[in-house]
Amino acid sequence: MAQTTQPLPKWFLIVASLALIWNLMGGWAFFYEINLSPEAIATLPQNQQGFYEDKSIWHNVLFAISVLTGIVGSFLLIMRKKIVIPIFTISLVTILLHDIYSFIIRGFYKVALPSQYGMPALVLIIALFLLWFSRWSHKKGWLKN
Repeated sequence: MAQTTQPLPKWFLIVASLALIWNLMGGWAFFYEINLSPEAIATLPQNQQGFYEDKSIWHNVLFAISVLTGIVGSFLLIMRKKIVIPIFTISLVTILLHDIYSFIIRGFYKVALPSQYGMPALVLIIALFLLWFSRWSHKKGWLKN
């Protein structure tokens, strides 16, 4: 498909900046979670404490990769770099792997409260949107090498 070049709309940088803010909040959430103290874990519902006490390295690795690629991808989107597409793809894949690992393999779905499904769903929806948006922006000719 031929790439067209259209003028960059003013809202493009607003979307890209919001993506960066969102992903920086994800970075904060990662930092907070890996630094949960035993005292903080003790305040969680009893059936969830074991999940946080016995987290495997894969949980943290997948979380870290998804957050770091999201942050890097957001900077690349602001800079209008085409390489944002594979970076956001890696972010989306690691989010999916993290969710599969946490909810299905580790069984968090058994102890999660209904309200605890909202944030993972929102993270997935936004990651899908950012990948779609970066691909669409490339087709519009807004991203460069």
